[in-house]
Amino acid sequence: MLCVERLEALGHRIKWQVPDGSHKSDFVWLTGDNQDWEIKSPVGLGGLSAKRQYKKIAGRISDDARWKKNFIIDIGDEPLSGQLLRQLESYNIWHRNSPDRQIRQLVVMSKGQLTRVTLR
Repeated sequence: MLCVERLEALGHRIKWQVPDGSHKSDFVWLTGDNQDWEIKSPVGLGGLSAKRQYKKIAGRISDDARWKKNFIIDIGDEPLSGQLLRQLESYNIWHRNSPDRQIRQLVVMSKGQLTRVTLR
């Protein structure tokens, strides 16, 4: 099941952005904050340490953070460990020398549940 289908199964409504060059993100989260959001679904996280999972996720975010500021990271059926959550909370701190790579909002979807990351 895709991230969007899991969001809809949780009762969320979204509006896809048509990839015509005029939109910066994947969708507008209608039942969230009515803002543009980008979905990232990094593959191959299973079996990696939390540090390596973070590096893979942060790389995916950082690639687009200059233009996109709200991200949902779909880690599928992988558990969201406390260690990974703490590292994700520090994403903006670790990018403090590159303000254009900082983000406003980060949500992780794990095992069909949403966890809002409190960015520091």
